Amino acid sequence: MNYGLWMSAAGLGSQMYRQDVLANNLANSQTTAFKPDFAQTMERPPASEEFGQLVPSHQLLEQLGGGVMLDRTWTDFSQGALEESGNPLDLALDGKGFFMVRDESGKDMLTRAGVFQRDPNGNLVDGDGRNVLSSRGRPIRLPDIAEGAIAIGRDGTLSTEGGSGFGRLAIVDADPRNLRKEGGNLYAYTGKDAPKAVNASDTQVRQGWTEASAIDPVMEMSKLIDSSRAIQANSRLIGIHDEVMNLTINRLGAIA
Repeated sequence: MNYGLWMSAAGLGSQMYRQDVLANNLANSQTTAFKPDFAQTMERPPASEEFGQLVPSHQLLEQLGGGVMLDRTWTDFSQGALEESGNPLDLALDGKGFFMVRDESGKDMLTRAGVFQRDPNGNLVDGDGRNVLSSRGRPIRLPDIAEGAIAIGRDGTLSTEGGSGFGRLAIVDADPRNLRKEGGNLYAYTGKDAPKAVNASDTQVRQGWTEASAIDPVMEMSKLIDSSRAIQANSRLIGIHDEVMNLTINRLGAIA
């Protein structure tokens, strides 16, 4: 087996995956409360070490190593900038935590994108019609009053202008290791225990504000260019190895 060809192919595959992740980040640079993903790579050990071969391979190959391989992809949950929208049903979390929403199938999901609205039934829902849940795990029904007359406190308490409360938002904290992206700016909670309510001193709800994407478009574009160059370099190396093998086979075949 051509060891150099194998290493170049491994590098090419890793960079192509990294480019896909970066392109997705860049595409969501304007998505409310989007959190960037990072594709990690790790050094691959030589075959003799990885597979535990009793007979060591050539010393030169041992010194070259095993190239690179993909490691886990992780999400950076750092908070994005808060932007004032003026919409009374737009909510941003200043601090850690997530809102809880429930889809039509009854599945509960977490989100930081607090762009909410009133549905025809008077319930508070997200942009795709999922019910926003209260601290009791139920959909929140808004009173039949103007949206501007609805006040949402820093602790997530909902009330009318007269001070009559009618619910409190479910705001929960979750270990990032127990979160899995599900698309649509939603996260599935994979922990064994139910997520706990966030401490009010750690997080405040900002009514009339939204959280911007945590993506820096300039940085993501720079990383995307670096990844493209790495892909081109590995592709050229694969072509060179192919030419070397072609010359070797033809010349050895002619001698034979």
